[in-house]
Amino acid sequence: MDWLESMGVRWNPEPYLPVGSLSVCSFISHSGANGLNYITHLNQRARELGVRFIFSHRVNDLLTYADRSAVEGVVMRTPEGNVEYIRSKAVILACGGFTGNISMCRAVNRNISPAMRSTANPTGRGLDGATGDAISLAKPLNAMVKDLEHIQLICYLGGRMLNYSGADIYVNQEGRRFVNEANAHAVIQKELLKQPNETLWAITDAKSKKSLTVETKLEDGSVYKCADTAEIAKLIGCPAENIEETLNRYNEFVRCQKDEDFEKPILLQTIDKPPYYIGREKLGIHYCCGGLAFNEYAEVLRNDGTSIAGLYAAGEATGGLHGKDRIGGGALTECVVFGRIAGKEAANFKIG
Repeated sequence: MDWLESMGVRWNPEPYLPVGSLSVCSFISHSGANGLNYITHLNQRARELGVRFIFSHRVNDLLTYADRSAVEGVVMRTPEGNVEYIRSKAVILACGGFTGNISMCRAVNRNISPAMRSTANPTGRGLDGATGDAISLAKPLNAMVKDLEHIQLICYLGGRMLNYSGADIYVNQEGRRFVNEANAHAVIQKELLKQPNETLWAITDAKSKKSLTVETKLEDGSVYKCADTAEIAKLIGCPAENIEETLNRYNEFVRCQKDEDFEKPILLQTIDKPPYYIGREKLGIHYCCGGLAFNEYAEVLRNDGTSIAGLYAAGEATGGLHGKDRIGGGALTECVVFGRIAGKEAANFKIG
């Protein structure tokens, strides 16, 4: 946090409970758009330091010594189709996981449906650039992979509006709550799979602080405004009294600060100020807990446990840090922490 602040990031002073976490453990940047904020400031600082950026080039291979004892650069293809070589004393793989590669996801986890989309590209009309390149580039060097089968599925295909817990509820097709909305992603996933059509509806009201994308979601039909509970019920297709009972019961829990049904720990507000905001959610491929095995120095490891000289990895390209599931709020932290470590180690790397 101190390092990002030195780059110009400013923080909200109070920690909060992120979606998918089990405790109040995270801080958000002042703008509310963490990832964008980090990249904007780090990009500006990198340019001040003279870092060279090359866009629209695809890395096809890693350059290695003849005996493959160390990595010394990359082979890349230009937009015109030409092959170019860049030699360097070290390479960092920071190209994400493989959420955008459905065949790879299904190869390691048969619970993934062929029709399932990633949360980075929920409509199928955009781009999810996380296609498993780090693994395909490093595997020929006998790189170890870890936890590939642990793919995180979450209900984040466009219907949710909040990045924090305590100001919305999840209901099923009957208009009833079925889970502690502040629980870990894996728990919500398990309970959602038991619900009719494996669908939930996220409901909040005018008081909550919504994500920056809510207006876009209203325009594309991912989220709806409802004047009253009757409109909510009509949208879901359930009896109006079910919604009335669910909201009244939940709001009473908030006033008493005790969730008697699911023991949600954070009850920030009642949901009773129109207009109501409601969005339909299903499970999507969100995060790959698995990837390249690495150590505390961000070095990529071989199958025998030794490190591949000159090759580092950070972020979702790596595996083993999170185990079977990722706690909410941990992904950007992982990228920044191990991105810094990888950068420092790569800068100081000397062969031999």
